Amino acid sequence: MPRTLYLHPKRTLLATWSLDGERPCLTDYCELEPSASLQELEPIDAVVVAADSWFVHGYPTSSNDEQGARLEFELEQICGLHGDRAPVVDVECRIATSQDSQWTSIVCVDAQSVQAIRSIFGQHCRVVSDVRADIDVALASTPAQPHTWMIHGRRGDRLITAVIGENHEPLFVGVQPASSDLTIEASVLGELALLRQRFALAVSHVLLFGDHLTAAMADAAKTTLKQAGVKAARFQPFRLVTSTLDAATSGRIIARAHVVAPIMANVLVETPF
Repeated sequence: MPRTLYLHPKRTLLATWSLDGERPCLTDYCELEPSASLQELEPIDAVVVAADSWFVHGYPTSSNDEQGARLEFELEQICGLHGDRAPVVDVECRIATSQDSQWTSIVCVDAQSVQAIRSIFGQHCRVVSDVRADIDVALASTPAQPHTWMIHGRRGDRLITAVIGENHEPLFVGVQPASSDLTIEASVLGELALLRQRFALAVSHVLLFGDHLTAAMADAAKTTLKQAGVKAARFQPFRLVTSTLDAATSGRIIARAHVVAPIMANVLVETPF
């Protein structure tokens, strides 16, 4: 029975799954204090880490560049990370900026975080960023679309945007500091304007997710965004799984699916992009 741990800065989420049926089944779930001892929680198959354990780096490349060598250069010479400090590249995606150039986005998980987690749970333990988990779950729970779309939301103190292409793969990942003064709809419209400016990319479909989002906030944002020609929906991936939990617990999880979705990281997606 796979067990997933999500190390959110405000809570530690632990989910146990059964994969015996047609759909993954959530058989146990609990929320612990962020200071909970991890050693007491083993065995764990996958650990999802939050913003303090990952970073996003972006850089322009030519379509003719040898991508592996360029990635190594960026990590070693630009980010100053190599040897034991070399991070795990969790997401790598590209979006065209002109006919022969592109922008590469990489999400990297801190090497020390990976080493610390695997020292507790073993080398088999999969360690992923919550950015990666959110993208994976969004792709698994959303059919391929004939247009480009994006997921947008807050994790911790960062606003995250991931653009999904018609090939049903991520094209771009971007982060910026979150601001309590910025409404969801203003944040979305600002990000859409940046995508038009940077990549000449017109996006009019948005999936809202993340911390601090409520159903009421999402509904208000959908109404405002609709007036701007943008179709928005709240991230609700739990329809892909079943549960043996009591109705109250299941209802609480479903209501907060856009927040706790990373606990599904290792049961919906088995292969990388």
